[in-house]
Amino acid sequence: MKRASILLLIAFILISSTACSTSNPVKGLEQEEIAAGKITLVGLEAAEVAVDLEELMTLPAISKEVTSVNSSGAENTFIIEGALLEELLKSKGKSQKSYTALRLVAGDGYSVEVPSEILQNRDIILGYRVDGEPLDEISMPIRAIIPEERAMYWVRNLEQIEFTGTKAEAAINEILFLEEAVNTYDSVDYTYYESVDSAIAGKDFFSAEEMSNGIIIKAKDGLLKSETAEVFNSGYIKHTGTDAPLFLSPDLPKGMHVKNILWFSAGERAYYSVASGLSITDRATIDDQEGIPLHRLFEELSINPSDSYIFTAADGYEVIIETADIEKGILFISEDGLISVKFDGLPKNTNVKGLFAIKTAQQ
Repeated sequence: MKRASILLLIAFILISSTACSTSNPVKGLEQEEIAAGKITLVGLEAAEVAVDLEELMTLPAISKEVTSVNSSGAENTFIIEGALLEELLKSKGKSQKSYTALRLVAGDGYSVEVPSEILQNRDIILGYRVDGEPLDEISMPIRAIIPEERAMYWVRNLEQIEFTGTKAEAAINEILFLEEAVNTYDSVDYTYYESVDSAIAGKDFFSAEEMSNGIIIKAKDGLLKSETAEVFNSGYIKHTGTDAPLFLSPDLPKGMHVKNILWFSAGERAYYSVASGLSITDRATIDDQEGIPLHRLFEELSINPSDSYIFTAADGYEVIIETADIEKGILFISEDGLISVKFDGLPKNTNVKGLFAIKTAQQ
């Protein structure tokens, strides 16, 4: 009799457990939590569109093993479950491939732009379960996951998705060299971990008109990141110490910082770090001096074609170099720490020490 009672109790528990899992498809979440979790789609329609977690769970589910890689190279593998952004958009008569960019915005203010190349070639998973369990508190209600892309795109606590058009990227007409340019701006002390370094306010680098289409930042590891003028103006370019050049701000999540900048641009101007470039670019040699081939610099920044280019030193000295001679030049840092350029087979007066800028002669 006692054994029969125990068996009945076990059967009751199993039935109750099954009933709970059926009524709550995201194990561990209460129904009110499911209803409360939502993201907002901006730019999809004339008005904002709110999508709650319950709606996402009616879409075809995907389960995939994914590995995140952060800026330090650390890897973390887990199984994410959720719905594809493409399926959500399809339910509203849209497609992510129809958009040239979108921005993922977290509840803590972190945001990142997802460029057209990713939208055309990658799945974007709106995840609501990790390793069989609901998201933790800092990740709820949704975590965006883009497999095969860096962890900077894996946005926790996703609150908003902004669908935008292409940023009108102007061709570069002027390159300024960061190591020389920083001497023309006011630097402030910036405490970075246990070090006090020098930094320049982002708002000092460009005019409002130049920043009207945003700022592009490229790190020497290949990371290419777009930022709004508002975000860039709130931050600093740290130009000394660890990880410099470094875009950062005490008001921004660390995931929005960009270490070891190669260049950043807005409008028709770009700032280039020769130190970063020397560490990643194949070098050429002229008279036992190694340096970055100038034509590689021009290719990297897609500088506008011109019949000639004006090379200007920090002291005001200028020299005009014909386009045909650009391939004869190298860019380097001299023994006394000055950005310098020299040309193979050209007169010595074409060599410039303390190089401040290169700009197209025809604008």
